[in-house]
Amino acid sequence: ERHDLVKCRIGQGTFRQRLIAYWKACAVTGYKDTGLLVASHIKPWRTCTNAERLNPFNGLLLTPNLDRAFDAGLLTFRQDGLISLSPLLSSPLQLGIKIDMRLTLAAQHEPFMDYHRTLVFHPK
Repeated sequence: ERHDLVKCRIGQGTFRQRLIAYWKACAVTGYKDTGLLVASHIKPWRTCTNAERLNPFNGLLLTPNLDRAFDAGLLTFRQDGLISLSPLLSSPLQLGIKIDMRLTLAAQHEPFMDYHRTLVFHPK
């Protein structure tokens, strides 16, 4: 059990480093202090295969507020990269989340983002 936990943590470090190498800053805001950014899975870790867990295209480097809202399904990103906010997200502006935020997605992100839009995001 302990060995599995160590392997899991090493995997998280690898995933984070891959996201930092790919994004170099917050994928949405451009904030550059990677020490404060969160390596967020698009398709949740618990539903991923081992390969998906380490795939950098299954990840976004986000500020903590965006990460928490994204993980909770309170925001997602459309195919064109524009943010979509759930009506369940109260006071997004107080969190610094604006309706004109966007990111640039590669084609390889799309299967993961489609999963997030369909099964994680709360549109109502």
